[in-house]
Amino acid sequence: MLETDRIRLRPWRDDDAETLYKWAKDPDVGPRAGWPPHASVEESLEVIRTVFNDATNTWAIEWKETGEAIGAMGYGPSCDCNLPAREGELITGYWIAKPYWNRGICTEALKLMIEHIKQTTDIKSLISGHFVDNPASGRVMEKCGFKPTGETVIDETQYQGKDRPIRVLRLELMEQKFCQSCGMPLTEEMKGTNADGTKNDDYCIYCYKDGAFTRDCTMEEMIDFCAGFVDEVNKNMPKPMTKEEYKQMMRQWFPLLKRWKQ
Repeated sequence: MLETDRIRLRPWRDDDAETLYKWAKDPDVGPRAGWPPHASVEESLEVIRTVFNDATNTWAIEWKETGEAIGAMGYGPSCDCNLPAREGELITGYWIAKPYWNRGICTEALKLMIEHIKQTTDIKSLISGHFVDNPASGRVMEKCGFKPTGETVIDETQYQGKDRPIRVLRLELMEQKFCQSCGMPLTEEMKGTNADGTKNDDYCIYCYKDGAFTRDCTMEEMIDFCAGFVDEVNKNMPKPMTKEEYKQMMRQWFPLLKRWKQ
């Protein structure tokens, strides 16, 4: 059973339709998550039977005190949305009814789902995003371990998605390390070396050797250097980036790396 002292994650039921409509008709709820307010109980029932019909990875957030569904939580295939997912990477999403905002419930539910995923699947990572005009959703993700990728996208397939940038975040469930200088994936064989010849856990062999950085440069100079490898990076991207787009992404991400943190 997926539950805490306050909430339970359970499958949606047809008899949740009236409650779902009560919350989902609120114009302050759906548009924040990219879907339109519900227009009728019948529409809410149809959503339960279609969008929410996978009981293995889509749940109602039940408030145990009342037994009511007060939101939704789930993950699944990367569908047709415009998030820059890796091949086969799953997307997570959630929403909570307005009377339950600012009570830590979404964070509690997302942590519960993440722990379930870790214990029952071999999923390596999750991707998600939030409209930049809904920063509260991003704070929920970051409290649960999601990290900004440095990318923003526009997805006009989302309700009111035109001209509303989406900030992209990712959760590495099987921890992947990155060089804290150039950002490349840091595998054991790619680790740099300390002065005593041991492996360095923070920097790659291209950035760090024998206890010193191989390049004396500013962050912007490192970004210019790394941008020259954009074609290699694009081989693993669902949507290719231009050199300038790649540089812009690095300008958002690099200040989070150890070498460049202020």
